[in-house]
Amino acid sequence: RYVIENVGGFIGGNVSTVLGHPFDTVKVRLQAGHSEYSGAMDCITRTVRREGVLALWKGMLSPVLTSSALGAITFSTWQEAQRWLNRDADPALPVPLHSVFVAGATAGIVQCSLATPMELIRTKLQVQHEGNRAYRGNLDCVRAICRTSGVQGLYRGNLSMLLREAPAFGIYFSMYEATKRRLCPVLRPGEEEPMWLQAAGGAVTGLPEEHARDPARTSLVRVAQQVWKEGGFLAFYKGLHLAVLRGIV
Repeated sequence: RYVIENVGGFIGGNVSTVLGHPFDTVKVRLQAGHSEYSGAMDCITRTVRREGVLALWKGMLSPVLTSSALGAITFSTWQEAQRWLNRDADPALPVPLHSVFVAGATAGIVQCSLATPMELIRTKLQVQHEGNRAYRGNLDCVRAICRTSGVQGLYRGNLSMLLREAPAFGIYFSMYEATKRRLCPVLRPGEEEPMWLQAAGGAVTGLPEEHARDPARTSLVRVAQQVWKEGGFLAFYKGLHLAVLRGIV
């Protein structure tokens, strides 16, 4: 069962990464403060015109190599945490939603061991423009960071990641379970879920999860102060609509 859950997370992670990466690239460029873009469509048009359509998938190798593993780690950790939290409960009863939330938050914390370096490398590559290229690729980016800051440099912003991922994954999994139970109340624990039900549960979780994630994605203390000065409260949610679309995908 553990192996099957890991394989499912591995495949799902790759599919989600490939389909959602263009949304993420545009969101990151908007959040990075490139004032030349008036909005998402303008960013897409200018990026494709100047750098080609493949530029929308810039920096994808890092999440492709790690997101599949992240999906496997996250999903299996969530399942194991639920089993441990409800080890004395009746297996015929649904897992309480508060336990689903705690298990999801635990999974979010565990996956940060890979997610933080991946996010750092991906973001650095995504904001690169022609004529302003600091890194030739993923490996060059890793080498440059380790050379100047050591291995710990790959975990810059890890506290922000932990504060973001724990509640975001808790919300994701609890909303996912609540939606499935609402749409299909006759489904019993352990029964196979229809594909449409899994898709609906995943789509519904995109909005609240990304609302929880987006401010932490942009800030921590000093950076937060600068963001506030530049655009107030709404600046923390720049690119949110793209993050929501990315979450649904």
